[in-house]
Amino acid sequence: MTNYLKLSEIAEILPGKIIASSTSKNGKSISYVRITDMENYSINTKNIKKIKTDQKTIDKISKKFTLKSGDVLLSTQATIGKTAIVTPKTSGNFFSSAILALRTNSEIKSEYLHCVLNSKKIQDQLQKSAKGSVILRVPNQIIRDLKIPIESAKKQQESIKKFKNLAKNIESNIKTLEKSKKELSNYRI
Repeated sequence: MTNYLKLSEIAEILPGKIIASSTSKNGKSISYVRITDMENYSINTKNIKKIKTDQKTIDKISKKFTLKSGDVLLSTQATIGKTAIVTPKTSGNFFSSAILALRTNSEIKSEYLHCVLNSKKIQDQLQKSAKGSVILRVPNQIIRDLKIPIESAKKQQESIKKFKNLAKNIESNIKTLEKSKKELSNYRI
């Protein structure tokens, strides 16, 4: 029988931050991850936003709002339920207030949490819990109370492997469809 724990019991839940741009000539440019940068379960750094801000602001927010390798990102506003895993390449960036960073404890692999968050059950729960008349948002309490199945390290690894294979197949199929679509648009009778 599978045991379940609340997300707040297995991970530190860190909110993102709105960072104001500075008009100062002495401002420093920082990278700022937005929901639009989260693609195919990772962070696309090609169009990542750069914000110029002052050193005082950076010092004030850097410890609490800086991404670390292994963090699992979860969008909780507007585009609900989008996920990504922070890699060494994308660590050190700041992140939007529409995103939560989840830092798992040593018993739960971040990749496993990522798989669980992408399950139909959790995605449906997030969509149904979204509230708001203009911009949909999932309340933080709902996120903290999400029930996460706790599996052995072996079972977690099996889930991770299966998820990665499925994601790779989806990406491959999308590329094939895009290629076929392009060929079809160039087809002349």
